[in-house]
Amino acid sequence: PEKEKFLLWEKELAAWHRYWFQIMCLADGQPLLLFTREPELWNFKTSHTIPGRALASRNEKWDAMLLDPTVSIVPEGINLKPKRVKEPEPPRDPEKGITYYTDGSKTQSDDMAYWVWIKYVNNRKTSQKKGRIAGSAQKAELTAVLEAMVHHVRAHGKTPALIISDSDWVCKGVNNELPTWEKHGMTKGQTGSPVKFTDEWALIANCLRKGDFQVQHQRAHTLEETAGAQGNAAADRLAQARLVRLVLHNSEEPDCELVKKLHEKLGHLGFQRLKKWCLQEALFIPRLKEVLREVKSRCTVCVELGKQPTEKVVGDRIGPEGLISVSCDIGELRRTRRGNRYFLVVKGNRGESIGCMFPLPNMKAGKIADCMVRLLASFPAIRAIRMDNAPHFKNKVVLELLENEGLLVQWSIPYKPHTNGVAERAVRTVKETIKALNLKEWDAPGAVLAINRALMEPHLRQEKTKTAPSVSPQGEQEESYLHKRPQDGKIEETRGIREGNAIRKTGPGSGQIWLGDCKKMVPHN
Repeated sequence: PEKEKFLLWEKELAAWHRYWFQIMCLADGQPLLLFTREPELWNFKTSHTIPGRALASRNEKWDAMLLDPTVSIVPEGINLKPKRVKEPEPPRDPEKGITYYTDGSKTQSDDMAYWVWIKYVNNRKTSQKKGRIAGSAQKAELTAVLEAMVHHVRAHGKTPALIISDSDWVCKGVNNELPTWEKHGMTKGQTGSPVKFTDEWALIANCLRKGDFQVQHQRAHTLEETAGAQGNAAADRLAQARLVRLVLHNSEEPDCELVKKLHEKLGHLGFQRLKKWCLQEALFIPRLKEVLREVKSRCTVCVELGKQPTEKVVGDRIGPEGLISVSCDIGELRRTRRGNRYFLVVKGNRGESIGCMFPLPNMKAGKIADCMVRLLASFPAIRAIRMDNAPHFKNKVVLELLENEGLLVQWSIPYKPHTNGVAERAVRTVKETIKALNLKEWDAPGAVLAINRALMEPHLRQEKTKTAPSVSPQGEQEESYLHKRPQDGKIEETRGIREGNAIRKTGPGSGQIWLGDCKKMVPHN
């Protein structure tokens, strides 16, 4: 019962005091480490106060023992081995290997901040990238480093890279503060202050684990002639560059004239491609989308090719008069020993002696572009081409090739094959020729030559047993309608082809009528 009056830490101090003289003799002036499991004794060194349960006489004895500077109290089981400090990596040379120079900028007149990075390989500039974000210039500096890291991890993986930034805050954060921020869950730093831009810092930490990066600081706006200073100056000039507003007067007419010249010179581009070209050339045109729509509504070529929504149709929809145009499509057959399963067929729209077939192993953009190169080399007079909206045609590789060659591209209506009737009939001709000639290996040189001869015939072959609906020369199906004339309310029967919200009459009295005044006639058997 008497022992229960004392706590464990009091018993432990009493035992230490009992054998204190023997302990000091064994130590012979060396520092002492006292291991204990009691938290009261761990906190003694910081509070310098023994809990109030101890009596005054005991307190004096224990103070004399524990206030000795050679005595240290540590928790039991702690690892006292000195931590191995990793030697810092020597600074990398910016003139060797892969180096990224990053910068960010935002002025008072900017709505958004700009970030840039420039890539150098062995002190030779290879690529650069610039973008915009909503935020401050500090966030732009951080985003520039993040974008450079993401690009390097995707392109080069674990290859060592050097990133140079003129932001001392970003460099200290990557090299010193980031481990502490990760330890606290990206909530606070060493001083307890909250961390800004936690999402960006978390992505940078992920990139550091996936790649081998070294981030260095370069003082900006210096007169040094080192590679680091010159690269930082180039990044600063790119970040400070802004779009130029080209307006001759305050009226809308100069904008229309400028857009019209660009639209015709660049091959009658649409809004997205014209906008991309303007960004690459640092050109800004106010209200570009509205102005381009007005220009396209007055452009004869765009109206004839059906590139913009309008009720007015001038001439032939396949292509403008006097312009050699073709239609193309993809067909599928059984796979041959050469690995070909698909074929690209091309046929002239107005009876030109143009017709060819290209075997394909797949429908990837690169294969389609190769066929287009062979087509244009064989028939350089082609100036317009009609295709469907499938991804193997409507992609960056094929479109850039056709635009660079100055070809006008026309798209058929999705899910309506009769709007590309010339190419559809050419596909059927290819299949019927293979069947008629019993061509087992249809991609053999002799078989391809026979198919191309069939496509070059003035009239495409059709099966006599099949009945086709009435179609126009361009492959568009004619239908019968009941038309209520708005001037007198009389109802008359007419035949025509539907085009958007209007019907183009093909019978006597050619012209256009509104679809709302018509009702389609259903044939009765």
